[in-house]
Amino acid sequence: MNFPTTINPAHYSALSAKQEGFAGAHIRAVCASLGCGVSKPEPDDDKIDFTISSKVDGREISKPKIDLQSKCMLMDSSLQNEDADFGYTVDQSLYDSLRDIKVSTPRLLVVTLVPKECSSWIKYSHHSTSLSYCSYWYSLKGMPPLPRLQKSKRLRIPKDNIFSAEFIHTSMQRIANGEYPFVARGEADE
Repeated sequence: MNFPTTINPAHYSALSAKQEGFAGAHIRAVCASLGCGVSKPEPDDDKIDFTISSKVDGREISKPKIDLQSKCMLMDSSLQNEDADFGYTVDQSLYDSLRDIKVSTPRLLVVTLVPKECSSWIKYSHHSTSLSYCSYWYSLKGMPPLPRLQKSKRLRIPKDNIFSAEFIHTSMQRIANGEYPFVARGEADE
């Protein structure tokens, strides 16, 4: 079964709303496969779209959480190479929020890459539901402040940073054991 081909776009949300919903659905699906809770902070005035919670019990704390800022990006031909990093630009406000070292809950940027055609985002059959393409995480914690007149930062996100159940599990274990959960991979472009 495929996406209906006779859809009138005027009857549905704008592309940006579809991207927001799809990225959130991808995050929720990955978390559900592990049994983690996902909540949406209200109001969204601190650059956090989702909070993931777990019941992990570690040496230092129990029930750790991770805060996420979710973004969705249409995939172009330059991103087709599975091994290549990709660039994503964040504004100064988001950059500063995610790099903050004093927050009590670790923060991540999660970027979901999707095909240009919305009809290709999801495929389903009696045996499976497939979401295209993938979500990737990036930690900005401790990055230096931007120069005074710089209003944005281009990040280089490695495709090794797959937002997966294994990644969430490992991160929650590290948080519960008092360790910094995210091994820094990737860097900011100048």
